[in-house]
Amino acid sequence: MAKRKKTLKQKIAADMHHQVYSFNNTSSVSLVSKKEKINFQPDSVTTTSYLKHDILKTTFLTGAILLFQTILFLMLKNHAIKIPNISY
Repeated sequence: MAKRKKTLKQKIAADMHHQVYSFNNTSSVSLVSKKEKINFQPDSVTTTSYLKHDILKTTFLTGAILLFQTILFLMLKNHAIKIPNISY
């Protein structure tokens, strides 16, 4: 059974409900939980290590593809291998 999409009026009503609900809950939240939320910061060292790892993998993969294409081109150029309908 397919899920039906919300109409614009339903979305606006839900947004208003969430705003009213969150407004009511923020007044009863203690100061300790607010401080805990403020102190949370993602570890920037971990984030950059994933980025470096991904860039390194992409560089190696790109280099391997270019090396393979160069070797294939040289082999076709020197007639070491022949592929039907491709001539250099």
